[in-house]
Amino acid sequence: MKQTYNELYITPSEEYSLFLDLIMSLSDEAIEELDGSIILRSEDDLEMVRFGAEAFAKELSCVLGKEIRVETRLCVKENEDWIAQYRHSIQPLSVNNFYIHPSWLPDEVNKKKYHY
Repeated sequence: MKQTYNELYITPSEEYSLFLDLIMSLSDEAIEELDGSIILRSEDDLEMVRFGAEAFAKELSCVLGKEIRVETRLCVKENEDWIAQYRHSIQPLSVNNFYIHPSWLPDEVNKKKYHY
């Protein structure tokens, strides 16, 4: 895992579904959709995807005969160990004779055990 990853926000003024299709054809990374924006995250450089979205907006404007704007924002973020954070956030639960805990935590003696 690298120390950083790239995050690209693409927010088209119109024709959202066409931009979504474009981004899905330019990258095999998972995407997130949020409030009219397409968010792409990758450890790889996303500058060419950004360039593609901006060029697509210009060409689409010409083809449709109306202005299609696209706002892009590319930033570098620190990578985090999400699995370690998840494991740290899960706490075992002990109720009477029952002890419910994740498999990575030790058993509690003299309790019925349920792993989740």
